[in-house]
Amino acid sequence: MKNLLCQKRLYLVLDLDHTLLNSTQLMHLTSEEEYLKGRADSLSGIIL
Repeated sequence: MKNLLCQKRLYLVLDLDHTLLNSTQLMHLTSEEEYLKGRADSLSGIIL
């Protein structure tokens, strides 16, 4: 996540019905969201 902030990239996340999910500030994440953020960071550089 820090890498994305440094690169000033914006990723839009869509849910299953293709609507934009609400955004949140990084300081207000639950422990589950922190876990998912860590998982997403570990996938950096992987092209899907």
